[in-house]
Amino acid sequence: MRTGLLGSIAVLAISATQAIAQPPAPYPPSGPAYPPGLAALPPGPDMVGSPDGPPGLFNQPADDKGVPRSWFSMGTNVMFIRPMTTPYPLVTSGTVLSGGVFPNIGSTVLFGAGSFNYGPEIGGSWDFGFWFKNAPNWGWDWSGFVLGNKMEHYHTSVADQVIARPFIDADTGLPSSFLVAFPGFDTGFLTASVGSRLWGTEWNLLRRWIYRENLSLNFLIGLRYWDLHENLAISSTSDFLVASVFYGAPIPAGSTDTVADLFDTRNQYMTGQLGITGDWHYKRWTVSFFSKVALGAVYQTSVISGASSFAPTAAAAPNTVQGGLLALDTNIGRHHSAQFVVVPDEKFQVNYQFFKNIDLGLAYNFTYFSRVLRPADQINPLLSTTHIPTSAAFAAPGGAYSPTEAAIQSDFWAQGVTFTFTAHW
Repeated sequence: MRTGLLGSIAVLAISATQAIAQPPAPYPPSGPAYPPGLAALPPGPDMVGSPDGPPGLFNQPADDKGVPRSWFSMGTNVMFIRPMTTPYPLVTSGTVLSGGVFPNIGSTVLFGAGSFNYGPEIGGSWDFGFWFKNAPNWGWDWSGFVLGNKMEHYHTSVADQVIARPFIDADTGLPSSFLVAFPGFDTGFLTASVGSRLWGTEWNLLRRWIYRENLSLNFLIGLRYWDLHENLAISSTSDFLVASVFYGAPIPAGSTDTVADLFDTRNQYMTGQLGITGDWHYKRWTVSFFSKVALGAVYQTSVISGASSFAPTAAAAPNTVQGGLLALDTNIGRHHSAQFVVVPDEKFQVNYQFFKNIDLGLAYNFTYFSRVLRPADQINPLLSTTHIPTSAAFAAPGGAYSPTEAAIQSDFWAQGVTFTFTAHW
């Protein structure tokens, strides 16, 4: 019995010795509580000492290889801009009795008195950005677009019809016209065009706001620049069948005169902007948007130029003087101004992931500009014949000082769709 008691004591001693030799059981791991749907990941080397802390609701996991850090997108834009309108006709035709004077019965508007609808403008766009490696809550983005130079042309050439450029005589208050072609007086041709080009670029700093498995929302703050350059030009050439007048002096039959006007405007928008962007993922689909508002200044330049030239014969060198028809010495020049502007910008996009790192998408974008200077708005049809070089009343005393610079503001919008190719890694 003594032997059995001693054996039991020996077994207990050996067991205690082995228990002391074993390491203590680990405590349950401690760490931040992860929101539902976001898997907890072990801290990687990028998170050590990160000022943004561990991954969570507002933090992108720095070592999550499934979350792309960078992206590059290229797109083809099909855009529409607000049509440019002119309330007064610029070119008319008519009967001999109407003389192309507007609104005489028998006169028909050929150019002007309506909207210049440019139709779709084709261009390209780009977007490049990334999240910083050592501060994954912060990112940087650079994007922009360029639309092609859209032009609309009008041309007419006649020998036995009436082609005129109507205006209102500031000295009498009555409608009148400049005759480009008139049976028995002169023959001629006329060309007119309107052009528009829009492009822009922006730089943004991104701050992650909400980050989940299928949803992300971000704040942005940045700088943005747009450039809208437009022009309207009219030029006519007439061959006189009878004697006429140029610059206050008679000219013989067989002479030729050319009258040209150009209205050119440029709007340069330099703004700061705030906004929010977001993405929602479902399987291979991604729905994204941005909403921005830009505040700043638009620097506007208006150039008005006009010239008239006379040649006694086709072989003679032309004599050119300042002043056309709508652009005269009273409004010719380069004019500058600066205005405060508000530019909201909205975009909605749907992408489909065809390959691991390649998306194809379609986006709709709308941008509104609260102020813009456009060429047609700068045309003043109230003209004093005493300032028109081809008028018989040119340089006569007592005439009105007209036209003057209009500097009329309007608003502007651009909208359209973009077909995108995006690579992310």
